[in-house]
Order: sequence, then structure tokens, then C-alpha cells
Amino acid sequence: MPIRFGQHFLTDESVAERIVKYANPKGKLVLEIGSGRGVLTKRLIKLAKKLYVIEIDRRFCDLAKQIGAEVICGDAVKVEFPHADIVVSNLPYQISSPITEKILRKNLPAILMYQKEFAVRMTAQPGDPEYSSISFLVRYLSKPKILETVPRNAFKPMPKVDAAIVKLTPKNIKPDEYLLKFARMLFQHKKSVVGKAIISSSHLSSVDKKTLRDLVRKRINSNKRVYELDINAMKEIAYKFKDVFDNKT
Repeated sequence: MPIRFGQHFLTDESVAERIVKYANPKGKLVLEIGSGRGVLTKRLIKLAKKLYVIEIDRRFCDLAKQIGAEVICGDAVKVEFPHADIVVSNLPYQISSPITEKILRKNLPAILMYQKEFAVRMTAQPGDPEYSSISFLVRYLSKPKILETVPRNAFKPMPKVDAAIVKLTPKNIKPDEYLLKFARMLFQHKKSVVGKAIISSSHLSSVDKKTLRDLVRKRINSNKRVYELDINAMKEIAYKFKDVFDNKT
């Protein structure tokens, strides 16, 4: 079968076994995103109370149905998720960020496989140069953990990079949309000192640049760079400027 949709199919049976073990799907409602050739599907179906599959490629929709899953044939970024207890997926790189956010916003536990570089970035901690907007989102809404690295030769066609299996444990909180928007805004200037990053975002504020510069001088005294801010520090700064950035970012 020719490659479509950026797919790299997991072929290593031992890795598939470990993913299923991490997910512990026995008696659960399981959602698999991107079933592909069914290496995980055929294992999950044996243990899950019910297995849902969202698959964009019609060829694999039919295969998942034959295995016994309830299949939604469509784009996982766009379709509504069925009710599930856990998500399991070998995610295509190009949808890693939007699908992760969608899973997090639904407070779903997940065992997900990503390109290793993305996994390292999304699980980075404050102060790490890899710490970014996606890191902040993931740590704000969940407790992430890299479980293991998977070598590239576990896939066909073989990708250019290794992969990593990540566990997401939701914090079950309602997202503060203003905080997330403010954080995304600042991470556009993640290596800048916080005050400079805020001033650089003046075009998104309700005041002119000079006024914003004066407000920054009065309201914060920090030499930290954006990527050094933990969740509490980001929230404290965000709410000092809610009057100028709310509904504007």
C-alpha cells in the first residue's frame, strides 16, 4: 500500500504489546486515533469493553471494522470524539499538536506515540530551552511522562527520526482561556525577557506601545525570560495585564 497522510506504520510487535500494557485497556472504552494496519487495533479489541477507531484513510476504516472496532471514518482533528476512558494512538506528526490539545481539553488519559523531538518539546519543563507554548499547555492541563524511546526501525516506511511513547494524565481542570491565550502570545517571544515580550505584543493590546511600556515598568520587576516561567508565574503576570490583553490576544 502506498504511504498517505504522513503515515509510518508500527511493525514491531513487542512495542505494540508494551503500548497496550501501558494503556491497560481491560474493561475500558478505548479510542484509537489512526488505526493504520491494525497492529494496535487487533490487541486492543481483545481487552477493551468497546473499541472506537477514528481513521482518515478509507482502506484502514474497512480493516478496523473487520477487526471489530466501531469506526468513525474521518479527520480526527475535526470529528467529535466518542465517549471514551482512554486514548491510544501512534500519531502522524502533522496532527500531533492539534490532536494533543483536543485530547487534553476533553480531560482524557492517553498513551500516545510521537516523533521523539516533539515528545521532548511537549514534556519540557520551565527553564529548558525546549520549553514552548505546547509544553505550557500540556503541563497546565496534564501530567506528562515519556515512557520510552522507540527506534525508527520499528516502523515502515522507516521515518528519519526515532519516536517516543508518552503518557498524559489529565488534571481534570477547566482551562483558563485567557491564561492560555496570554501564554501563547508571550511564547512568540520565548527567549525575550518577560517585560520585553509583553511590549513586543503591544499590537494585540488595547493600549499604545508607549502606554504599555509604562504599565510594564510599573507592574512587573522580573529579569526572567518567557521560557523560564512556570504556570503560576505565567498566571500571575497574565492577570496583571488582563485589562489590556483580555479578548485581544
